[in-house]
Amino acid sequence: MLDGVAAAAAFVPASPEPASRKTEARAQPRPAAGEGVPDEVRAARAAGLHHVSDTRTPGLTRRATGRRVRQGRRWVPTFDVLDQRGRPVRDEATLERIGRLAIPPAWTDVWICPDPRGHLQATGRDARHRKQYRYHPSWREERDSWIAQHPDSVQRMRKAQENFRNGVSFKAVTDAELRAGGW
Repeated sequence: MLDGVAAAAAFVPASPEPASRKTEARAQPRPAAGEGVPDEVRAARAAGLHHVSDTRTPGLTRRATGRRVRQGRRWVPTFDVLDQRGRPVRDEATLERIGRLAIPPAWTDVWICPDPRGHLQATGRDARHRKQYRYHPSWREERDSWIAQHPDSVQRMRKAQENFRNGVSFKAVTDAELRAGGW
């Protein structure tokens, strides 16, 4: 005779094994060309740029040299730009491009895109530790044209952000908008 635990285990029906992730992935149809690509990647391509990320793309950094130079009435620190391996960048075109970005000297944790066609050119932290961004001019034009073409979407995003700050959930606002619109 079986004890209680073994008897209970003997009568539990066997469940089918779950399909592996590879099997599930193969079962789904592949998206058509251009589908499944995030909107920001599509927008960068539309502007003729490459979509980059400061968290996933290794970039250039800067290091204070300890020297200061006079600019007008102020003395500002100078920086060496370092590549991904920590070696100084000597290419004049790259240094000129970085100079045009006008990265403030007060920024810390500076990341600079190594690709001149990257949609995001530089990031850093300001004195209050807020993340700041410098975008490629073509990306800014693309973004601004989208905003001009979709003012209602921008208003909805601003309203959702305001409600989030005031503690109202996005779902509650969406439900209220749907009821008000007669949906």
